[in-house]
Parts: sequence; C-alpha cells; structure tokens
Amino acid sequence: MSFGSHIGRKRAAEAAVVIAICAVIFIGEAYAYLPDDYGYGSSASDAGDYAEYTVTVNGSHEYAASLISCGDYVPVSSVYLFLEEGRTSQYSDGSDLFLSRMDEPGFYLEQTETALRVCGIDDTVYMDMDGLAEALQSDIYEGTAAGKGLVMVYGAFPITVYDGSSGGTALEWMEAGGTVYWVGPAPGDYVMARDGYEYAGGRAFFTGTAEYLAEDDPADTEGPFRKELQLKGDLLMNAPDMSGTGMESLTAGYTSGNRGTLTFVREGSGQICIAAGGVSLFQAEDIASAASAGLCWCSVLLDTCSGTAHGSDSGTLDKNGASGTLCVYVTVGDAYQIYACRHQI
Repeated sequence: MSFGSHIGRKRAAEAAVVIAICAVIFIGEAYAYLPDDYGYGSSASDAGDYAEYTVTVNGSHEYAASLISCGDYVPVSSVYLFLEEGRTSQYSDGSDLFLSRMDEPGFYLEQTETALRVCGIDDTVYMDMDGLAEALQSDIYEGTAAGKGLVMVYGAFPITVYDGSSGGTALEWMEAGGTVYWVGPAPGDYVMARDGYEYAGGRAFFTGTAEYLAEDDPADTEGPFRKELQLKGDLLMNAPDMSGTGMESLTAGYTSGNRGTLTFVREGSGQICIAAGGVSLFQAEDIASAASAGLCWCSVLLDTCSGTAHGSDSGTLDKNGASGTLCVYVTVGDAYQIYACRHQI
C-alpha cells in the first residue's frame, strides 16, 4: 500500500510550495530560523475576560490569532522523532510520484523537524527503538510525559514499546500525558520487530475502532481549526471513524462525514493524533501546526482574529467564560506559514 496514490490538485499545490521554498532549504535550512533572523515575533497575556496579543512582522504580512481552550491537557513543547536507521516504512513501496523521498522516514522526519521549528518547537531529539523505550519509561517513572510528543512515521510501534498483546510502554506513556503523532496504517496493526514487521491485529486497541479508510479519498468540508491553523492536507486514507466508540476525540482539518485529516483520541491524560492521507510535506506541516497549537481531543476555538500587520498589530480575544488551559496561537503568512507560536496564558 502506498501513500502516493492520489496525484491531483494537492500534489500540484505542494509542488508550487516546494519550488517556492527549495532555495531556502538548500542554504542551511535558514527557513527554519526565519522568525529569529528576521524580526517576527508575538506575545500574549491574560486580561481578565479577554486575552491580549501583539504580533510583530518584518514589512507587511497577514496574520491570525486564535484563543484555544485545551481543558487540562498539557500542550507539547518537546518532541521525540523515532528513527530506526536502515528500516523502511511498513507501508512504503517507493511509488509516490511526488516528493518520492517523503516515504523515507529520515527525510520525512527532517521536514517535520523543520516545520516544528517554524512553529516555535525547537526541542527535538531522534530516538531509535532502544533509546525510545528508555526515554518513554523514564518519562513514566519521573512523571515527565506530559508536554512531550512522539512522531511515528513507520506505520508500526517498535517492539520495545508495544508487543502487540497490550498497549505496553507506548500506551502507558500516553496515559501519563504524552502525545503520539501517527502516520500510516492503523496504530496497533503492526509491530516493528528486530528483523522485520509482524502483524499484530490490534487496530482497534488505541482508538476503539477498526474502521479506517482504505482509500486516499479527498475530504470535502473545512472542519475545526482548518482555517485558523492553516492546515493543508485534505486526503483521508487511514482516517478512523470515531462515531460510536465512546472515546473522547476531535476530528479536525478537512473532513468528510465522521472522518478528518487529523483525529485526536484521548488516552488517559495524553492522546494519539492520527494524521491521515498519503505522506506529504503538507501532512508533516499539519502535524507541526497541531503540536505547536496544543490541539487535543477537547480543544475548543473560543475566539479568533485575523488581519494585516504593518510592522506590528495587537488586539483582544474573548475567553467566553472558559477556564483551564488557554492558549493564544499566532500565525503569520497567507498561502504559506512563515511564523507560528503558542502562548499559554
């Protein structure tokens, strides 16, 4: 099964984006450090029934500021990138006709890391299967899982954290507050063993459903947070249908029926976020945006404001009586996001 089966308007759009930024990528990934180098920034503060924000730009740029409630969820501020050298993705067959390297785990993770930096998350570390097991177990023991993310792009958990018979360390870490960002077939279906992949058949274990879309169908509706976070992916392969599961979840991005390009499912104090669609630059960027904004199964958009900043701009956002974890998420850029930052108030 390949994630590159849909070649159409989204691929053409991605091609245009890549052409526009490829020169920047080639000069030492300066793009990742654009905010620090060129004077982009933002701030936010609590003002009683409102949140106040300020955005600073170089020149004139469109921006958006959104006030988001995340309940008691602790947003991600550091991210593990799981990379097992020499291993291909469980789903990869190398047939993707656009950005063919995106189905190479190392390349995909590099693009995700760059996108995370643009979105204000600089604390990233690569882990192999043994290092990952040690890190997750340490987080569980020390109570430091909350606020940490894990990007999984192989379509399988390594056997060191999930053996197929139970949630193991992976589920314990999520229940302790960690967030997994998942790319590929249903989590729990396969296990990455030391010498290959093994079928585990646990596709309903992490989400409570075995109903995952097998085709890379395009979504037809703008769902929650699509516009505010500038989410771009619109393909639904591997998107779960959470209706009737009884599990707390949020379907966001582009949607169709009960499925969406991003699905957040509660696991104790943490969650798993399933990024649907074929592997692409857009998908990697959407994962970064979701992590940066602190999206979770209970996220609610309280208020949003957009405009054009000429050097700087400021405004207020209405809390609408909400409490708990509140974040102001600021993005700069129109067709392509050049700066983003989350401010917890």
